[in-house]
This record gives sequence, C-alpha cells and structure tokens, in this order.
Amino acid sequence: MNMKLWKFLFSVFLCCIILLSACHGSNNGASPNATPAPAPGEAYGSENSPVLEMEMALSGAGIFGTEISGDQNGAYFILPNTGDYSGRLLYYDYATRQLIYLSDQMVVTNDEENPGWLEDIFGGAVPLAVNGKLYVVKYGKSPIPNINYEGAPSFLLQMEPNAASRKKLTVPQGCLLSYNTGIAADGQNLYLLLLDYDANAMQITNTALCRTNFDENKLERLCQLGKEREGNIIGVYPEGLVLQRSWISSEYAGDDLQDQLPHLQYELQLYSLRENRLTDTGFAWTQGELSFTARQGIVYFVKSGGACLYAHNLQNGKEWIVTDNIFGEAQPTPAASVMLMGEIRDNHIMFSSSTGEHTRYYSYNLTTQETLPLSLSFTHEGGEIPVFIQDETDQYFLVNGGMMNITRSATGLDGSLYTVDSSMTEYMLIKKEDYWNSVPNYIPFDDTLFQSVDLSV
Repeated sequence: MNMKLWKFLFSVFLCCIILLSACHGSNNGASPNATPAPAPGEAYGSENSPVLEMEMALSGAGIFGTEISGDQNGAYFILPNTGDYSGRLLYYDYATRQLIYLSDQMVVTNDEENPGWLEDIFGGAVPLAVNGKLYVVKYGKSPIPNINYEGAPSFLLQMEPNAASRKKLTVPQGCLLSYNTGIAADGQNLYLLLLDYDANAMQITNTALCRTNFDENKLERLCQLGKEREGNIIGVYPEGLVLQRSWISSEYAGDDLQDQLPHLQYELQLYSLRENRLTDTGFAWTQGELSFTARQGIVYFVKSGGACLYAHNLQNGKEWIVTDNIFGEAQPTPAASVMLMGEIRDNHIMFSSSTGEHTRYYSYNLTTQETLPLSLSFTHEGGEIPVFIQDETDQYFLVNGGMMNITRSATGLDGSLYTVDSSMTEYMLIKKEDYWNSVPNYIPFDDTLFQSVDLSV
C-alpha cells in the first residue's frame, strides 16, 4: 500500500469515528442478553484475585491496524479462502523459519474437525496471541431491515497456541464489536467494547466495556459508556485500562464531516479493574492539537508545530519535558510537522515528519535520548513502502519486508474455475539493532506453503 493510499484510508478511518458518534440514538438501555455489570464489591481486583498482567492484545487502531499477531515463539495470520467466507490459520514459526498451516490432520478437511479451519470470517477477523492462548476475534455485520439482510454474527474463539481445545463465545444478539478500538488483556481475560445496536433505527444506542468469560460463553459488562461520546481502548496501566473518548459539540453536529473534523474533541479516562471505577484524567485536546502515544499510563506527546516531547502521568497528573527537540541533531530543514506513530517498542518512540509531499521516519530512544532516522523501505507498484514493526520478541522484530504475488483458484457463478493473482505482505524477522540502524539484514521465512497447498477453497 503506497503512502497516499494509507493517508486516504486513515482519513476514512477518522470520518468513521465521527459517523459512529453522529449515528448514536437516544436509547441508553442495555441489551437484554447481556450480563449486568458487577457491583462495586465484586470488582475484579479484590484481594483474592490474581495479579493483573495488563497488556494490549490489539492496538488502539483496531482491526485496521494489524492482520498478524505473535508472541515469543511465532506469529499467527488468517488467510481468507476464495470460494466462501471461510479462512485458514497460518503460523510463522520463529524457530524453524517456516510458514505452516495449523492443522494436525493427515488428510485435511474443511470443517470444525480441523483446528486450522475457520468456518466464517465474513465481516473481518483478526488473530490475537496473548494470555498464553490464541484468540480469533470475528467481527460481524449489522442487519439492514429494509433489504431483509439479517447481518452476520460476531464471535470470539479461544484456543491453545496450536489451535487445539477451541472455545467459542458468541456476541449477544443485538450487539456488535467495535472495529476502531483496541483490545486489552490481563493475563487471563480480554477486555473490549461492545456496541448495542438498534436494527430498526440502524443506530448505535450504547457502548459497554466488557470482559470475556469463555467458560460461561458470555461477555460481562463492567461499565456503560453511554452514547454521547465514542469510546476507544488505547492502552493499559498497572490497574486497568486507558480509554480515549471523542465527541463533536452539538453546535457542529449538523455540519458536513470535513467541517466537523477540526472540532473533534478528545479526552483520556482510566478504568480501574481494582475498584471497578471510571475516572477522568484531565488530559484533553482538540483535533490536530497534538500527537501522542501511550505506555503503562504514561502519555508521550508533541504539540502541533513543535518538536518538544512531553510526558504526562495519567494517574497523578504530573507532566514533564522529555526532550526539547525530539529530532536531536537530525532536525530536518525546514522544520517539519511531527506525528508520533504506533506503540513504543524496545523503549523507542517512532515518529514521522512531513514537509510537503515528503515524509521521513525516525526513532527516539527514551534510554539514550538519541534520535535515529529510519530508512528501511521497499518498492511496490511504483511507490516506496516503509518497513514497520508488526510484532516483537526479546531479540527480533517481525516486519513487513516486502510484497509477494500468489496465484489462487476461484470458482465462478457458473461453476467454472479461474485464477486470481493477488499481493500479500511478505513478513520477515530482523534483529532489533539492525532495524534501529536501518540495516536491511532481513531473515525470511520459508513460505513455500503458498505454492504447496490448495488455495482455491
């Protein structure tokens, strides 16, 4: 994907946030199928509860931000099939550098007896490697009554890392999973946002913060976020979750989307799993005012038009200057706008700077306070694609090192077979020090699986 297309998709993503807020209805009631929120005395973090191991399972960009998820041993990827709405679980094994199909069958079947087979991924699905488990989150499609479209169900799967012992959690009828939010984990459970949906009015009526319970096949509602402000899980801190809320003031509600964007308001809140309580942090801004990234309750941000990197502790409100010039000695001329990017990896903050049509990428080392340019890239369809971090281990990053073409078979409406050529991301490993120093010492995977298996179903 070239950068112009990426920027376009990002703009569409922002517009979707506004649309969702604008479409909220007036009904704030909970779905009758949902589990009620626990009483204050039933907060998850009681003395008898296990220690919370808070981490993000899916970044705040939501399903649009990733298609692959890994741990110290390997990474999972869902390959859509061409003949229907099914998919396959593929695994990039770090030890053997092999791409494998997660099936233990000698004769592979396309049904639930095959652990690597996913019967339905319509609406989008993403793998999550967290809590010592493998999860698949399958996003549904909302029903459309006036054309008699019943929609597609949303559900979550939990299984062992080898895809065995599958458990299914079905999202309650009348509810949807939010596309544009992160998912958090505490070492045992997942935390996500659930949307109550009025199919007749075709409106979102409420957003609820939920915790998964696969043993009882239910989502436990922890907190009702209401309908006035969009919610997004963007991070974690030792006691719980960091939520971003966004909204448009009523005076601009009737404006066109492009006119609304400059008036989009944001704030960050903390949800304590220890106390089962949502609190304001006082950290708020308007669209375009700053760029930020967060880690364990600390927000790092740069104000629009500046190069000073600040840090803000969401728990106690303390704020300080990390560096008065995030570029260090690498400051481009003329001064460029700064955009902090993605998660903090290996104690580095990644950021971009744009001057006109040209964009450069950098990393700022929070330990050494050194700034380095990031110049790894590859060419695809006439454009330069930057190499970004997709996941990490103690020593390596998993990156998008290039694109590869594969040929797949598909079946037409008349039953005839034809071939489809498609491009897929070529994932590779790279040592962390090589990535930060822009040394292209990639470690490829053996992906002959794409040529050795039938990809037509």
